[in-house]
Amino acid sequence: MRSWRVLVGMLIASALLVWAYISLDRWQRQPIFHGNNYMAETPRDRGLEYSDQWIDVETGKIHGWWIPAASPGAPAALFLHGNAGTISSQIEQLVLLHKAGFAVLAVDYRGYGSSTALQPSEASVYADAQAAWMRFRQLTPDASLRVIYGHSLGGAVAIDLATRVTGVDALVAEGTFTSIVAEAKNIFPRWWPVSLLVTQRFASDDKVAGLHMPKLFIHCVDDEVIPGTMSGELYRLSPQPKAQLIIPGGNHNSCPAFAEAQWVHAMRRIGKLGP
Repeated sequence: MRSWRVLVGMLIASALLVWAYISLDRWQRQPIFHGNNYMAETPRDRGLEYSDQWIDVETGKIHGWWIPAASPGAPAALFLHGNAGTISSQIEQLVLLHKAGFAVLAVDYRGYGSSTALQPSEASVYADAQAAWMRFRQLTPDASLRVIYGHSLGGAVAIDLATRVTGVDALVAEGTFTSIVAEAKNIFPRWWPVSLLVTQRFASDDKVAGLHMPKLFIHCVDDEVIPGTMSGELYRLSPQPKAQLIIPGGNHNSCPAFAEAQWVHAMRRIGKLGP
């Protein structure tokens, strides 16, 4: 009888731990992923021809825009946005990339834009990025350079993607943090065991050392969301070839626009960072 009670107690304790973990996970995903369906503008509203891309994933579809360059041999960028935007709210960045000579595939993760409705997670956005990369490769058979470009949370997604796929010629991380754990330590009291509590980790600082393609880390000095020291730490941890672009002033959501000429120069040079 006693062993039976012990077993029942262990099962109840295990169930409570699972429930607590699931609740904690859901609680964290809500503030991290601000999914919305904002789609006010398309590239055509900015004078750019494009096509809608619908990409199958395990549970639904992700939606993207393919904005071709004038030449099939032009460099191409897969653009991954941050936690609170959509491809429509990031249209200024897409215009800048095209203006710099890049063909662009920009995608919304599930839970964003016109993609399948879902409460995103770290695992789901990584899976969406991998599916987008496969479509990107199909769209760019003759591209002279294939770049993954991630902004903010999208930078963490881009870094993870670059560790999982082949054929990445260069990586750009703009306004990107080192990890959610590091972000949480800046917010919560020191005595909080955040390393144990964080379920959505996005640990880019553990991944960049394994990336040997050319890398460009971009940050605005007056970024009000992500400290520039985090971008600097990712740069420090990553191996050559690499470069930094520190833009005076600016803000988190439209950093390149504050130094467009320097940004264009850095983007056009990134493929030449390697040996």
